[in-house]
Amino acid sequence: MPFFEQLYRQQHGQLLGPLRALHYGDSHVAADEWTGDIRERLQQTFGDGGSGYSLAGRPWNSYRRFDVKSGSTRGWHSDGLVGRTGDGIYGLGGVSMTASSPRQSVYLVAEGQQFELYYLQQPGGGAIQIYDNGAPVERISTDGETAPSYFHYDAEPGAHRLEAETLDRAPVRLFGWVAEKPTGVTYEALGINGASASMMLDWNGEVLKSNIERRNPALIVLSYGTNEAGRKDWTLESYRDMFTRLLDRLRADAPTATILVVGPPDRAIKVPRQRLGHARQCRHDRGGRARGRDRQGMRVLGSARQDGRQGIHARVGVGWDGARRLRAPDCSRLPHDRRRNVPRSHERIRSVREGSGGAGLSAERRPAIRVRIRKMRVSFLLGLMLAIAAAAFAQTGTGTISGKIVTLSSGGHPVPNAPIVVKNTANRCVILNAERSGRQLFDCFRAAGQL
Repeated sequence: MPFFEQLYRQQHGQLLGPLRALHYGDSHVAADEWTGDIRERLQQTFGDGGSGYSLAGRPWNSYRRFDVKSGSTRGWHSDGLVGRTGDGIYGLGGVSMTASSPRQSVYLVAEGQQFELYYLQQPGGGAIQIYDNGAPVERISTDGETAPSYFHYDAEPGAHRLEAETLDRAPVRLFGWVAEKPTGVTYEALGINGASASMMLDWNGEVLKSNIERRNPALIVLSYGTNEAGRKDWTLESYRDMFTRLLDRLRADAPTATILVVGPPDRAIKVPRQRLGHARQCRHDRGGRARGRDRQGMRVLGSARQDGRQGIHARVGVGWDGARRLRAPDCSRLPHDRRRNVPRSHERIRSVREGSGGAGLSAERRPAIRVRIRKMRVSFLLGLMLAIAAAAFAQTGTGTISGKIVTLSSGGHPVPNAPIVVKNTANRCVILNAERSGRQLFDCFRAAGQL
């Protein structure tokens, strides 16, 4: 049955149980920004079926799902991430968590009425204790023949904190949690940072098939391609063959599910230096006079951010001089902020090209601008000196004052050339004690006008 038909029947109460969607992908999916918005919109229209499947614990530091809260202690090791390949037994989300010491736990905070824990049963597997809101629920042994296994728990509707804690020094491997409500839609983000579609073919087929059949998804979404775009070992034919095998595998594991393939977004790629069109390259002699000559082409600076601006500049006929200053076609200098002022530069360039803006800055404005720059430099140096003085007082904790400052007193007695910490009272700096921060001394003298 098509996915949209199931949504219609779900909305009109003709289907029992939640409608599940699995979204596989790379970091775009793992961030849960895009998938979180899809989840919110679907659940607002067709009902909230819960968070569905999420990875156990925190398999990497930036792992998140906006609809649940999860975490784990430090004794767990994650497998299946990019650069952490293992035996391929990773479960539904392609990532597993393993611990071999007691008192290691993972937890999940989510709303739901039906909860499940996906784990691996293996020879010599350890035991785990399940808690719900701090109360023990059941003790599970993971010892047995190697196979995927499941723990199901029915709870009261509402928010729950489920926790699984290891009990002995034996290996325990967990795949993920499930939190569901009796009806509605679940949209389960299963992304891995840096992932590519070919990684799914390395996952254990038996375990993945069992987990997918357990979830019984109505929709499977595949969002890959961003990381493959930067690799040179793929060709159109080899990638098509790989993706065909992946689709055949998912079709066999979920024969009734709709499979949606989403193309990758745009990706910026750093390019080597190249030459663009007819441009004018400007140089300056030692006297500061501009001199330019026509050349075939203009050098691109190299980074993706600069390449984008260079394309704009090349189209309006400007170039870079030897010091990487932006120059108009007549070699006059243009205002340009390499980081933040691209729109302003673009407007100025366009006005110069159209002949409405003159040839750069006028001769009358240049001296005023130079004076303003000198004032800014002086202000900056003064501020820097004050900051250094404040840091020195803050580091030492006390300060020594001598010379013209004679309004300091302690019990009516002047204290010259002594370490002091003071406060400003009626334009006087009065000693408090010698243990407070020296920052107070500096602030006091500055407020009293004595610095």
